[in-house]
Amino acid sequence: MRSLPDFLLLDLDDTILNFTATGDQCWESLCISFAPQLCQISPDQLLSAINQSREWYWSDMERHRNGRLDLQSARRQIVAMAFSQLQIDNHKISEELADSFTTMREELVQPFPSSVETLKILQDHGIHMGLITNGNAGFQRSKIRRFHLEQYFDLILIESEFGVGKPDKRVFKYALEQFSASPTQVWMIGDDLRFDICPAQELGMNTVWVSHTKTGLVANSSVLPTWMIHSLAELLESPSGQAASEQ
Repeated sequence: MRSLPDFLLLDLDDTILNFTATGDQCWESLCISFAPQLCQISPDQLLSAINQSREWYWSDMERHRNGRLDLQSARRQIVAMAFSQLQIDNHKISEELADSFTTMREELVQPFPSSVETLKILQDHGIHMGLITNGNAGFQRSKIRRFHLEQYFDLILIESEFGVGKPDKRVFKYALEQFSASPTQVWMIGDDLRFDICPAQELGMNTVWVSHTKTGLVANSSVLPTWMIHSLAELLESPSGQAASEQ
């Protein structure tokens, strides 16, 4: 194993669980299923309109915060905007499509290969771990229970339960207090540069950016994690990971 600290903080979605990729699959599948019910609208037209609505909705930080706390409502709004763009007046099908997405999305979520096994190995080596995840506790607790993740974490902080979420530094500071650890004793591991990496670095933590898609950092990125890995299993490899600036 590489030289790891005694304390790790981890994100949940797109770090431990494969979450975003399943969303694209669900929207595409549902557009194919629902388009025949809509007069002269093709699946591609419907998907394009929904994707535009999604991009607009999640681009604003305040909408993002409100939406992730009430995903069902957010998805209904996204589909309703897409229907409006396409001049479709059918509230019933709009809500059915959005709610079908919510059901299908949760069913398709799975851990990334080796992620749960990695958590067990880290725990077996005496490393204390905390889970920090944004969103609604109903959805997040359900996934945590489904994949039996509670057993690996000394601390689980969920935005709707704690009161604030990432990138608010208060949630990171609380985790440090619970571990009685200084920032230099803790690594933050996550997939999102803005929500996971930036606030942790500003508090003085080392950070590990998990890029499962292996896309790498964009040119002149304003956020530079300490290390970049492509799967949690790389935490167990030796020697220590290559600096993100070198990848």
